[in-house]
Formats: sequence, C-alpha cells, structure tokens
Amino acid sequence: MRGRDIGLAILLAAIAAGSIGGLVYNVFPLYMGPLQDSTGLSNSQIGFIAGAFFLGTNLTGISAFFWVRSASLMYIALVTTLSLILFLLLAARIDSFILQLVITSLIGAASGALYAISTTLIGGTRNTPRWFGIKFTVECLAGAILLFVLPVTLIPGLGFTGVVIGMVLMILVFAPVLAFISRRRLPEQEEASPITAIGAENTRLPVWLALASLVFYFIGASAIWTFLERLATDNQFDPSATGLMLGITLLFAVIGSALTGVTGDRFGNFPPYIVYSIMLVAGVLLLCLTDNFIVFSIGAYAFMLAWSASDGYQYAIVADVDPDGRHIVLAVPAMGVGSMIGPILAGYLYSEGTTAWLFIMVLVTIAIAVLLARTSSSE
Repeated sequence: MRGRDIGLAILLAAIAAGSIGGLVYNVFPLYMGPLQDSTGLSNSQIGFIAGAFFLGTNLTGISAFFWVRSASLMYIALVTTLSLILFLLLAARIDSFILQLVITSLIGAASGALYAISTTLIGGTRNTPRWFGIKFTVECLAGAILLFVLPVTLIPGLGFTGVVIGMVLMILVFAPVLAFISRRRLPEQEEASPITAIGAENTRLPVWLALASLVFYFIGASAIWTFLERLATDNQFDPSATGLMLGITLLFAVIGSALTGVTGDRFGNFPPYIVYSIMLVAGVLLLCLTDNFIVFSIGAYAFMLAWSASDGYQYAIVADVDPDGRHIVLAVPAMGVGSMIGPILAGYLYSEGTTAWLFIMVLVTIAIAVLLARTSSSE
C-alpha cells in the first residue's frame, strides 16, 4: 500500500512519540546493566524482566490495531508519556524481582502505545523507507546522547537512579512536540471492520509473512543488544571504555538509520535489507569470537549499523504489502514479540558464559527472517 504525505508538524510529533516510546529499548544495555547491579538479579532474571517490557509493548501494540484510528491520539500520547515517567521513577525505587516484572511491563505498555501512534502516522506516508529512516535516526540519536552522557555524569554517583533521571529529562525534551498530533481521529481507509480485516486471511498472507519476518529478526538482534554490555563486562573490558563503546554504537545506529533515510526506496526494499542482514550476522560473529576490545567494538558497530539500517526496510516491507493501512501498527507488537523472546532465550543460552549458542541463534533467526521477507514480497 502506498500512502500519502502528512503535514510537517504531525510528522515531527510522530517522530517525537517514537523517540519517547523507543527510548527505553534504545538504552537497553545501559538500563539493564545498572538495574542488575542495583538489584543483584541473575542473568536469567534480567532476561525475564526484559521480556516483561516487551509483554507490555505487545499488549498495547496489538490493542492499537483496534483503537489507533478511533481515538484522539494526542491525548493518548500525552497521558501515556506522563505514565511512562511515573513508572520509570517507580522502577528506580524497587528491588523485588516480581515488582520489577510488573513495573517493567507497565513501562513497556506505555512505550508501546507511543510507538504504535508513531508507526501508524509515518506508515501512511509515501517513500516509507525514507521517513522510517528519519524516525529511527532521531530515536537512536536520543539514545546515543544518553549512552555517552550518563556513564560519566549521573551513573557513577546514582547508579540505576541516574539512568532513570537521564531518561526522564530526555522524555521531557520531546514531550511538548506531542501537542502537534491532531486531536481528530485518523481517517478510515476502508469500510471493513477490524474483525473482518483480520479474518480475510486469503488476501492478507503477504502482510502476515512480513510481520513474522519482523518477529524472527528481532529475536536474534534483541538478544545481542540486551546482553551487549554484559558481553563486554564478562570480557573484563574497562568500564569507561565499554560505556564509550556503547555510546559510539548508537552513533552507528544513527548512521545506519540516516543511510536508509537518504537512500529511501531507490534500490527497492529487499536488496538493501539482505545486505544489511549479512552485515549484522558478521558483526555478531566478531562479538562472539573475540576477547580483543577493538575487534569487539568493530563487531558492535557493524551489528548496530546493519540493524538500524535494516529497520526502515523491514517496516517498509510490511507497509508495502499492507492492504488497507491498518496492519502497519502490528509491526510494533511483531517487533515486541521478537524482542521479548530474544532476551529470554539469550539469558539461558548465555547463562554458562559461552557465546557459541548465541551466535547460532542469531544466524538461524536472521536467515528465517530474510526468507519470510522474500516470500512476502513475491506473494
């Protein structure tokens, strides 16, 4: 489905909503590492907490299929932003594993609602790879700033509380722009009800395949991203060097998203997607095979550049086979399902300190994702 252009003010608001909704995930290593240090939780428990975040994201993302075109998005965006701030502040005060699971799922729910709003608005534009690339560029830049600044400012003295304070300040920077989201409902693109749309499987197969591709891609990629800081720590790299490396990693995410924004659909969606997928697997191979900091850093940079550059094309593949403009919002829970499964699997696969199974998981899941994406485009 090819969309239409939207106003610049609404586009900026959509990018702001995505930047707030994606902030926790974009600083996940910096969030999960200090959280583990402050609570003393195990790797497997941290994996479950990461999974709880995406459980919340999935629930609101799936529900958005029904409400995103029948509600005032501006009010929802403002209320969920305030809720997200409150939940983050509560997370900094909780040590219990069970309570962290609950509060983290609520953080995921608020983040997912904002990300669903952003994805729906931008999914309705022409040249979707370009606009998704711009959206992801701003999101990654916000995370990169925190990854650079927090390890040398708030974290040394405040630990996980410093992470939360930095995130809240970043959210407050973007929040005023949400007022540009229209108070009116989004226009309907077809007369069929959501239930009817879901049930028309014979005409919806390509979009379901594209969404399944997103699930598998994020299983592999999120497993590495969640434990990237732990991989560096277990290699006994210098903490300050690791913090700098993580910040530079998100700069490469900015570069990757910007490349997609500049290139757009000039070469189609699938050819760039396959190139970046190969680069991602190569980056993970370096991460898993070396104890040399420079080689490890190169692997991290290649991994993140490839992942961020492929994101815009993944969403564009879904948007292009979306028959009615409704299904693009399901890319959010598809991403969430993969990102929920990935850390849980990684928590177990990495529990013994070996990286071989991590690499095998990434290789298999990315290969499946590419196959599903190719099949969806040829249906």
